[in-house]
Amino acid sequence: MPIVNIGTAVNLFHAMDQTLTKQEIPWSNVFGFMSDNCSVMKGKDNSVMSRIRERQPLVMDMGCICHLANVCVGAAVKLIPLSVEDLIFDIYCHFNQSSKRKGEYKVFLEFLDIDPLKIIKHVSTRWLSLKKCVDRTLHHWPALLSYFKSHKDVEKEGRIKRVAKLLKTPEMKMYFLFLMM
Repeated sequence: MPIVNIGTAVNLFHAMDQTLTKQEIPWSNVFGFMSDNCSVMKGKDNSVMSRIRERQPLVMDMGCICHLANVCVGAAVKLIPLSVEDLIFDIYCHFNQSSKRKGEYKVFLEFLDIDPLKIIKHVSTRWLSLKKCVDRTLHHWPALLSYFKSHKDVEKEGRIKRVAKLLKTPEMKMYFLFLMM
């Protein structure tokens, strides 16, 4: 992988061109190009893609693989009958602005000897955010389950009751374990 210190379209294309030349790969063998969608890479007039098209007019713009993967995962997660994203969001919101709740929860973490890793927020527009949140929630699962099951408001309608119910549901944990892979 060549090092490009100044990420202009000219410099990036030059590094690609040198690499293909060094490997004796002609531009006529290039049929597709995949990168993120920033203007340096995909702009209409002065980009890496416009320079590639000068050398190989038939090249296909194949989009951004990370964006495509994110769209696929997002669509798949929406098909899960129980909303993993809603549970992650509810847990985050419950603790986010409350030092008191965080303190009460810390007791459960200590009792169960679970590392007190921060509960993080899932941001659907950030790639890999869901994976980190799923992993973190599974790490905390026993403490979260104990905390929400024993919460004083567990019988009242609302977020606490909903979270406690979902954490007790074996299918929900199964979906988390599936997404962890």
